[in-house]
Amino acid sequence: MRLLILLLVLIQSCALVPFKEARQEKGKEVDVPASFFASEVEIERREPPEDTVAVLTEVNEQQKEQKDERIVESVGWRVQIAATDNREEAEKIKERIVSQISERVYVVYEAPHYRVRVGNCVSFDDAAELLKKVRNMEYKDAFIVRSNISIERIDGR
Repeated sequence: MRLLILLLVLIQSCALVPFKEARQEKGKEVDVPASFFASEVEIERREPPEDTVAVLTEVNEQQKEQKDERIVESVGWRVQIAATDNREEAEKIKERIVSQISERVYVVYEAPHYRVRVGNCVSFDDAAELLKKVRNMEYKDAFIVRSNISIERIDGR
């Protein structure tokens, strides 16, 4: 047992030797060697393109002015059919599917991609049916996502 304790003390003191200079003594400042710290990590922050911000701001202002009392925001499901970093490509995909399906189609910017999503499904089962329909078209990689959806009130309250 004494041998084990002696061994642990010896190992601990050996581990602290390289950082001895890094310790602070009373009243003295001691430089910490650069090797003491982990390497710095650079994080690239990507902002949406300015034209996207302008368009979204314009759309939000129009939506505020035209807000229909019967439309309610809720949590539901949509089917995502594509994601791209090119806005024009996302708009082309949207135009193509709008002509093929009766559901609402949305282009949503979630950095760093524009995501093309279809539908306003209240239940997962509704979204699963929509997914089958979309996959029978050319969108074999489509999948269901949880999303804020717009639904119309039935009772008029």
